[in-house]
Amino acid sequence: MSTITALQSKDIVEGFRRDIHERLMEIAGSYGSPESLYTPMQYVLESGGKRIRPVLVMLVADAYGGNTHAALDTGVALEILHNFTLVHDDIMDRDNQRRGRPTVHTKWDISTAILSGDGLLALAYKVLLNIEEVDVRHVLKIFTDGVMDICEGQAFDKEFEQRTDVTLDEYMMMIGKKTARLISMCCVLGGSISGVSSPEQDRLGRFGFLLGEAFQVQDDLLELTSTADVMGKSLGSDLTEQKKTFVLLKALEMSDPEAEKKIRSFLDVEHHTDADFVALKSMLTDVGIVEKTKEFVQKKITKAQKILAGLDADTEHLRYLADKLSHRKA
Repeated sequence: MSTITALQSKDIVEGFRRDIHERLMEIAGSYGSPESLYTPMQYVLESGGKRIRPVLVMLVADAYGGNTHAALDTGVALEILHNFTLVHDDIMDRDNQRRGRPTVHTKWDISTAILSGDGLLALAYKVLLNIEEVDVRHVLKIFTDGVMDICEGQAFDKEFEQRTDVTLDEYMMMIGKKTARLISMCCVLGGSISGVSSPEQDRLGRFGFLLGEAFQVQDDLLELTSTADVMGKSLGSDLTEQKKTFVLLKALEMSDPEAEKKIRSFLDVEHHTDADFVALKSMLTDVGIVEKTKEFVQKKITKAQKILAGLDADTEHLRYLADKLSHRKA
């Protein structure tokens, strides 16, 4: 991609982010009572974030010359859905920080967080129902099917915490239902509201799915290599909660018997000190997991880029975003 095109794409992406933020703030400020419900909901929507999912919706619509107003509200609905999952995930994972601020259940309490998460899900549907000049029934079907898959993925994620025999294939299935499914939905819906054919929507979905797989595996790596200050959220909770991540499962697969025994011995301990985490990170790094994970992420991004090349659309801005995501630090 040329420097000029990259700069143009950056401007487009940032412009869409501003539009999304303004629309979210408009929605967040339109409800007031009861405060116990709407204040935490507003707190979540005002907390920022990368807004990757709604940006994808708008970039896809833009690529096909679609309805930008419908794309904005569709993207905002998906961002609200994403925030709903984060509020409930934080409760289940006992995380106390998200986007550099206390999580909802930490700032208020678990009951408030559950209710405000439920409110966010309902709000996402309400925003979708406001969309005009598109087949809302079709949009709602895609959206609802996706919500069910995400819930299934979260259930698998929690089940895997109680197992020691989770395979890498099972892990990929699980993130396929969670992160990859949601990002895939964004691309499909961006195409759907733009009137593209079903086969083209399928290709968009595959592009988004690969991008989502790369995004989640990269998140697993950042849990190992980044810091809470950079990421703006709690780190280490995946290991504390015995979560099975790509980094952990792939490291076990790559390890010799002695290294595997050491890694598994960490997992057998219920409570860990900071020194324990440092030791585990050292073990995982020693088996070469950082390089192997980066290689995996890049392969997924490359496959996603190849799909873009076959789409009947102007995909330069989508290429830019995919490339930026492959090099993200937070």
